[in-house]
Amino acid sequence: MPVVWNADFRQRNQDEMPKWQSHQKIARILTAVHTLATDPGAPDWKEYFQERLYGPAGNEFWLSLYPALVRTVDSASGRSPHDTLAVPRTLPRYAALCRQGGRFEFVTRLARHMAPKIIVCFGHQHSDDYRSAFGFAGVVGEDVILQPADLPKRLRVFTKDGTKLVIVPLLGGTDGINSDVLQIALGRYIGRLLSGGAA
Repeated sequence: MPVVWNADFRQRNQDEMPKWQSHQKIARILTAVHTLATDPGAPDWKEYFQERLYGPAGNEFWLSLYPALVRTVDSASGRSPHDTLAVPRTLPRYAALCRQGGRFEFVTRLARHMAPKIIVCFGHQHSDDYRSAFGFAGVVGEDVILQPADLPKRLRVFTKDGTKLVIVPLLGGTDGINSDVLQIALGRYIGRLLSGGAA
């Protein structure tokens, strides 16, 4: 199961959490989701990040499709710098291991069991893997353009058995969902989907 950010987790990681930029962006997106979809009194994103994000009683969690860190193996010793679990040295080899080694089957079972309304995946480059892992292989999707300002961002939306799989650009980089405006717009879009609004 995914890690829950309970009080103990937050206490143990209080010095590291301010460095977690991606999760802060997720908090901004989710605050916009909740403000529009379910909770008009939702806190600001900083409070949401500090107190509610991935909480035990929350409605969302974070799951990595490729969960292990891929570290370079020291060629002299054959060990990684931190002596971690050996994984293939390149992302393509590691991704293949996840596809064939049971990880994707686990993710498919988890999605089927939890039956989420929305699954949001970051990074179009992994679109086929997202669709395969979450049970959307063969499902025809549609393009949605998110354009709160002058830079349009393409989202791919797939629907199956009451669940929508939304594939969006990465959170960082020049082509990513990298600004407050884009993150809030994405959150509002997801909120509309949760409220039964048009995709």
